[in-house]
Amino acid sequence: MELKNEPALNLGPQPTPEMEAIAREVDALARERLALDAELATKQRELYVKTGEADSLQSELDTLTATLKQLENQKGEAQKRLNDLKAQVEKLRSQVSAQEAAAAETEAEVAARRAQANSLREREQALQQEHDAHTQQADQLTAHLRRAVLALSQANIKITHLEEQHRLIENAVEALSAGGTAAAAAAQLQPQFSREHLDKLVRGATPSDALEDDSFSKNEFGAMNGSTGFESDPFKDASFGGVAPNDPFAPAGNAAPIQDGFGSDPFAPSSGSDPFAGDAFAPTDNKNKDNDDAWAADPFAVLHAPVRGAAGGGAASPTPRLPPKQPPPRPAPPRPTPPHKIVSLTKQNTIFNIPSNCS
Repeated sequence: MELKNEPALNLGPQPTPEMEAIAREVDALARERLALDAELATKQRELYVKTGEADSLQSELDTLTATLKQLENQKGEAQKRLNDLKAQVEKLRSQVSAQEAAAAETEAEVAARRAQANSLREREQALQQEHDAHTQQADQLTAHLRRAVLALSQANIKITHLEEQHRLIENAVEALSAGGTAAAAAAQLQPQFSREHLDKLVRGATPSDALEDDSFSKNEFGAMNGSTGFESDPFKDASFGGVAPNDPFAPAGNAAPIQDGFGSDPFAPSSGSDPFAGDAFAPTDNKNKDNDDAWAADPFAVLHAPVRGAAGGGAASPTPRLPPKQPPPRPAPPRPTPPHKIVSLTKQNTIFNIPSNCS
């Protein structure tokens, strides 16, 4: 509140000491009042400043209070996140522990599997060695079996040959005992191989044997139907003096003189029977053939041909009949096409538009 400066009271012309004292006191009070007014104005200005500062501090306090509340809220959220992170850390630690345990178990299992694989590999090597040994033993046994089969086949051939020779000898003995034309034919039996040929087989073939061999004396099939008289080349002499005086193929009991089959052109057609016109291995009913030997034919024929039986009934003959020729093997029947191949062929025909009758 401001104080107005009022003029001093004029007490009149007659001042008194009391009045002067009061005046002085009034002046002092006025001056004090002025000082108080000035001080009051200063205080008011200071109050205004302090009020502004208080307002500023109050607003700052409000701001700090709001910031504090926000920080408290953030602290709560951070605490929640921290708790969540702690839970996750604990969970991860438990997972890590479980994985470490599983890893240790897996390592143990891997070590066990590795040891088992090593043992299986060693067992496989041992089995492979055993298999190789068994294979080698099987090869040896197979080779031994082949040798045994070969020896058995050779033994069977020899046995068959010996049985055939034995049968021929028995037939010859029976024919000689019976007498007649059969005995005469049996008496004319001649060996198939010459002594020189047998000696050559015993001592082995030499390079000079190829030059000394005579195609007529080496004929292994010439004695199958008896002696032909061609022990040497009959064409060396123009008169064919090497021909035998009698014909072994003449019928038994023929008293007529034997005509020389080579008296004229040997290659001209003849009305008589040619002893060499037929096939020596063809089936025939001729019962007057001379000696026959199993070695003149295929030595392995016993493996795929039936054993020769005894001579049939009728007139006794010292020589058996040759076995009939076996027919050629029949081709294997065509195999049926598997179903999956038929389906594939049908698909191909469908793709390429091939008719079914052309597939």
